[in-house]
Amino acid sequence: MEEQAVLLESTLLEPPVDPPGTRASLSRSQDPLVTPHIIMESGILSETVLTHTAFIRGVECNRSTAVSARTAPLTELTRMIVHHHHAYVREELPRLHALADAAATACGHLYPEMVRILRKLRRLAGDLTFHMHTKETTLFPHIEALERHHSGNAPAPIGRTGGFQGHVAEMVREHACIAGLLSEMRAETHGFAAPAAAGAAIADLYRGLETFEQLRQRNAQIENEVLFPAAIELERQLFATR
Repeated sequence: MEEQAVLLESTLLEPPVDPPGTRASLSRSQDPLVTPHIIMESGILSETVLTHTAFIRGVECNRSTAVSARTAPLTELTRMIVHHHHAYVREELPRLHALADAAATACGHLYPEMVRILRKLRRLAGDLTFHMHTKETTLFPHIEALERHHSGNAPAPIGRTGGFQGHVAEMVREHACIAGLLSEMRAETHGFAAPAAAGAAIADLYRGLETFEQLRQRNAQIENEVLFPAAIELERQLFATR
């Protein structure tokens, strides 16, 4: 546990400004990225969470130059998203579902919002499974093919620019739908604030949901603002030369 905490603090570029164990930094900060003490408090100090959080921070620092100066190759970015963010989602969603299922079964009569959270988590899992599969099997391979062609290492990928931009628009729409589901869960739980009389499992669930929402938001921003515009520009250049 101590080694993991050291690893996280060494990989994040900005140290926490509040004492360990508090949440004040998230409410006051202009940057809602989860901080080391919040992750330690949430009890999900897995290697996947650690590396994914550091990955998001690193990409954000390069956001202003990633498109123009190509400091972050798109192929590297797509693979890091799959290896870090998608791996995090696949590891964390079952854990959150198990916590919600246990809470709904044990005390749904006391906290009816637990039943609604469980239903929304099931829908979220289905939406994210389809969303990630589409990116991994269709969108990301096309982006990587565009970059290989742009580098002179492969022929032009098959497809039309309108179709690709349509796929990107659908991914952006799905990002908004997923964010909407998480926002609904935030509202159901009054800002992921566990009732004072609730047990440790509900508190752990709410902390996990809060962290999940923050990391999902960050990943969507990276794709919407860095990856997708750069890929669309590569395809525009490809079709402009034909």
